Amino acid sequence: MSGPTKTLQQKSFGEKRDQKVWGTSRTTEGVSTSMKVQQQTKKIFEATVTVLLMVLLLAGAAMAQPLAKPTVPPVHQAALPPAQTVAPGFDDLGFIQYASVDAMCDPAPAQPPLDTTPGAVVGPATPPPPPTPAGCKTSGGWLQINNDIIRIPANTIVFFPNTYQTWEEVFENNPGAVMCSSPGVCSFVPPVAGESGLALSDTVRPAFTFEAHVQGQIVNGTYMAGIVQVSQQSVNGMQGFIESLNYADGSMIINGIRVQINDPVIQLQDMQGNFFNKGRYSIGQTPDPRFTSDQGNTTIRSITGYPMCIPRTAPGTYPTGPGTPGAAPGTADPYFAGSTGLDDPQCPEINRPRDASQQLINIYTMNAPGDPPTLDNLFPQDPYTEVPFEVGDFVTIIGSQFIDAATGQPYVSATEVVANLGVYTFPNVDPAYILIEVLLQGTGGTPDPAFPQEAARRTRVEGFSTDPMRNVDISAVDIDPCGNLTFRLPTWVSNFPVEQGLPLIGKKGRWRFRPNGGTFLPPVQNVAAQVSGARVDVQNNGIVYGYYQLPDLEFIFPEDLVPGNLPPAYNFQDLPFLVNGTGPWPFPGSILDSQLIQLGQKRAEVPQPQPTQNIGQLSPWPDKVAAPPAQACVPGDPTAAHAVASFTASANPIIAGTTITLSAQGSFPLAGPFQWTQVVNAGDPIITIANPTSSTASFIAPAVAAPLNLTLQLTVGQTGVNTPSTATLTIPVNVAPPNTPPAVVASATPNPVIGDGASLVTLAAAGVEPNGGTLTYTWLQTGGAPVALTQEAADGSVQSFIAPDVPPLTAPLVLTFTVTGHSSIAGVPDSAPVTVTVNVNPTVDVITIAHVRYLKKIARLVINASDFTPGVTLTVTLAGPNGESPTINPATGSPYTGVMGPVIPFAQGVFTIRFTNVPPPDLTTVRSSAGGIAVSGVTITR
Repeated sequence: MSGPTKTLQQKSFGEKRDQKVWGTSRTTEGVSTSMKVQQQTKKIFEATVTVLLMVLLLAGAAMAQPLAKPTVPPVHQAALPPAQTVAPGFDDLGFIQYASVDAMCDPAPAQPPLDTTPGAVVGPATPPPPPTPAGCKTSGGWLQINNDIIRIPANTIVFFPNTYQTWEEVFENNPGAVMCSSPGVCSFVPPVAGESGLALSDTVRPAFTFEAHVQGQIVNGTYMAGIVQVSQQSVNGMQGFIESLNYADGSMIINGIRVQINDPVIQLQDMQGNFFNKGRYSIGQTPDPRFTSDQGNTTIRSITGYPMCIPRTAPGTYPTGPGTPGAAPGTADPYFAGSTGLDDPQCPEINRPRDASQQLINIYTMNAPGDPPTLDNLFPQDPYTEVPFEVGDFVTIIGSQFIDAATGQPYVSATEVVANLGVYTFPNVDPAYILIEVLLQGTGGTPDPAFPQEAARRTRVEGFSTDPMRNVDISAVDIDPCGNLTFRLPTWVSNFPVEQGLPLIGKKGRWRFRPNGGTFLPPVQNVAAQVSGARVDVQNNGIVYGYYQLPDLEFIFPEDLVPGNLPPAYNFQDLPFLVNGTGPWPFPGSILDSQLIQLGQKRAEVPQPQPTQNIGQLSPWPDKVAAPPAQACVPGDPTAAHAVASFTASANPIIAGTTITLSAQGSFPLAGPFQWTQVVNAGDPIITIANPTSSTASFIAPAVAAPLNLTLQLTVGQTGVNTPSTATLTIPVNVAPPNTPPAVVASATPNPVIGDGASLVTLAAAGVEPNGGTLTYTWLQTGGAPVALTQEAADGSVQSFIAPDVPPLTAPLVLTFTVTGHSSIAGVPDSAPVTVTVNVNPTVDVITIAHVRYLKKIARLVINASDFTPGVTLTVTLAGPNGESPTINPATGSPYTGVMGPVIPFAQGVFTIRFTNVPPPDLTTVRSSAGGIAVSGVTITR
């Protein structure tokens, strides 16, 4: 996993700045951090000792007190105006005042310390035991920032600068803190169970503040999170020249400030198969592994994206050779024996070439792997290993501040270090390195007619490549509920050109994908770029080459189209990773790593299965509207449908006459198709299923002579589109007691009907008589303009009438009828009356589609239509190929559909709707609540 998003002109917080740096953000121009930020950082450090006097004394006083978690602050229910009928979105950024978790895993068992001797060769790591209690890693909790109390749903994944954590892991992985009893007198204090170590209310925490950024919605007065990010200071950074390097602890001095790479010791396996322990970029250490530098897609790098490092031992000297020949004393590492001496083979000095006067070269192209020495290159570089930092390098630093227990002084724990170096790999030869440093996604969304809004559509991806001669491919990374990662095809863009630099155009190695709209839905948690045609693998330190993946931390949600309108809801339902979850925890790949995989605490680079730990849908769902049913994991077939069948009964126990309602809730795709059928076993009565091709069907339980089970089957999916899935229901039917009243169902066809004074409406009733008798039926009109009923069946079950005339532009008529069933057996009570409502619409309900225009360049569909029937509602559905089936939203499996809103300025009977980031449909269908329907083709423009 890579560090958080690098955004330009983002909306909400981000759009208020020219450039947003979040946690370990990659600066857009490599080293373009402003002088203002640099000066501000210097002032912070100059004032630190003074400011800390009070903080440290307070911390010391806290150490002397019993360590107890404060109670959760009372949850204030926000008061929303009556007109705010949807859950409004909110975007909060502030210091973490309080944090708690609903449940917590048992502490990880103690393990012996790692051998951090440089080059120490060890055996494979032992997988950790599964956590307990089961499912604890998915727990939710509470968070307070800016005095807002925010509910964190279960299954929330928290974005740290370079790691993913579940909300529970934020607490489980709390390492404790260095705390001071007086200035300069400091010691390490173990963590307190149930504390994150990040909140101002925590009893054990660093002397610095941490912040959270939350995008969510206010649901019935409660702030509920959808996306959560945590950092220390999201826009803090510094720049300067390296004045000295400390190889023993992986630190550097920049402008007098100590900066140490946050680089936990992990177990590495090199390209020769040897296991050994070290940091990814240095000898290895970390004050808090939650804030580590990225372990797969490098954040310790040159501007061009080449990974960099601090050697574990002081390097040798030029020109006699990189390092002193002979084995380093006290080591058994085969790399050291008889080769490079004190030169670190995982961070070799040969990768920093010099000129004839032994001055470092800051812009150079490496030789191809395995090239022999030449007169111009006496010590060939190894492109499978990092490039070492050197004194004099100009670097950009992003990190967090901590206190050194030994000295009591603050220092920067760097999550990102970017050197002002132009390092390139040999053209058209692997390995090549690529990075993403700017990422922005709009979420699209269908406008709500009651809340006119601008659906976000912008997408931007920018970065660098060490091989400008090869183009790049850019696309979303989809993750299904089984945890399978897929580089989305077709890609967002393929063979996108890389800038060649002077004397041609742009900056050498840079690429900028800035489309003016396009089809990029559904939004994803991660976006990736790869070198076109390159090999994707890991180099000698386990860093990925040829491919780079970055999480998107700030999504652009819908905003008011008219300033001053009430705020719209955020469309979390269009984000599959929130609706469906991401499957087994931890994530399954080395490119998209959770902390559980990538850090030394767990001892291994490979994923370790965590039984019962499965990331599903956010719960509770952060919206007033119920979440779409989550797609289930179907191992081995990511395109498979998933059938879930359930039923409810109007009575318990179920006897003859009981109405059984069948539901496909939880099935996928949400749009079906669905098919309910009866599996007839020997002796079973035959039933009639109403609406058998709907997600909700029903039938009336039949009369039985003895208790039996009815078997029904639901099939979801369509062969050739997705692999169909079936689910079976067993419904017990009991013998009805004597004199049980009959049960009746009834319907009207057509309904609604056009009130033209000529249309025939048929009322039909059917029922079950549990006692074995026959039924007759009585119909009565109970409301609306009187009509004459004509009996069409001898038992009275079927009646008809002519719909009354309803003039144009008047309100629809509502007619109500009741039907009662009577048994032929004396003493059996009549059925309960059943009511049927018939809507009679005005004579003319004409929908006129003004235009349907698809703007190909920005993937936007605009539909304008009119219908002057009073109170009418228009709904649009997009058709698929040849108009044969709906165009499915891949985020939810449902058709693209939406309710049209009034044109602005508001005009009675004139409607419009905009779909953003959708593929072009063949047809659009507009239906009115008054029964009208209109179909139109689509005009596609550039």
